[in-house]
Amino acid sequence: MKLEAKFSKSLLKRNNAVGITYGVSQSERKDTVKQFMQTKASYKQELFKHMDWFLTGKINQEQYEKLQKDTISKHFTNSYLLGKKFNQRTEINLTDAERRFIVYQTTEEMKYMSKFASDMINLSGKMSYKRRMNMYAGGLDPLFKLGDIAYLPEDMQIEWILGITDKHCIDCLMFAKNSPYTKRTLPGVPRSCNSQCLNNCKCHLNYYTNYVNTNYTNFIIDNYTSSRDEIPSENDYFYIKNQMDNYYNNRLKYEMTKLDTFFDKAKEIKNNLNTYINSRNLAVSVILYNAQQISELKKFKNNQSFDYIENTTTLKSNDIVSAFVGGKQVYGKVKAVDGTTIFIETLFDKNMVVDISVHTVFKINNK
Repeated sequence: MKLEAKFSKSLLKRNNAVGITYGVSQSERKDTVKQFMQTKASYKQELFKHMDWFLTGKINQEQYEKLQKDTISKHFTNSYLLGKKFNQRTEINLTDAERRFIVYQTTEEMKYMSKFASDMINLSGKMSYKRRMNMYAGGLDPLFKLGDIAYLPEDMQIEWILGITDKHCIDCLMFAKNSPYTKRTLPGVPRSCNSQCLNNCKCHLNYYTNYVNTNYTNFIIDNYTSSRDEIPSENDYFYIKNQMDNYYNNRLKYEMTKLDTFFDKAKEIKNNLNTYINSRNLAVSVILYNAQQISELKKFKNNQSFDYIENTTTLKSNDIVSAFVGGKQVYGKVKAVDGTTIFIETLFDKNMVVDISVHTVFKINNK
């Protein structure tokens, strides 16, 4: 889905944080997460059901569009409201401005859905119908995120964090470069189609205070499973995230070096992580994306514009590097080197230290 700037910006510019009491219990977070996951599952199920009815002749185009419009409106509303109450309980109902926003977003989404119906009738369109509907079905996350962001404090700093890929769109690169933002200056929300990569965007928004830690909340939402009961604590999150980073560091180093010590260490970390989650009945399903990570790594390895760094003596000041650090990718400018350590200044003008004995690092060679 595309969050139209005219309306989403107006929500973010309102001083919604006045009088807000932040902080919710873990049980409240758990209920909100469960409801959002159920909303996402219901949305996808209904969209596909109506498409199947249309393709098999059970309903006509007018009936199809009416059903899809009702489904979109209902799930857009639920997703925004759930995001709105994820970190606060002062404002839990839609304002008049928010109702107009949902109506407008539903109307805009229906333009795509109507075009989709015409394509199905005419057997046209470049993308498979299943893939296209999956793309529409994945459009609730930006609504949830916007509902949360709209009620952040005015001075909250928000960072646009690049996802892992060797081909970022120019929009996301610029969004990351110009971080941090406030909610008034934020250019958009990842996967809301405000960037050239549309809803294929792999980026995230990070913001943190004593009562809001988006790294933690993003992790819960991205990895939630209803098969276990306990929402992880922040301490659980920090442990799991650290182990995931260690796993990726070792697994990617093995892919580049083929040294068994890296592979064995990665396997040990993975087993320990699964034991930790299962023994505590934590309601997250942590999938270590070997194929995705390795696929992206190979793109760098085979891309003639990048050189794999095995020795820091090949680096000089102001070289641009891309480092795989745990489960994320960081671009930066080399400021200094010391042994295996590289001191870089990231796209966010922040200082960071990477170590080629632990992290996988590539240099842009400008060929």
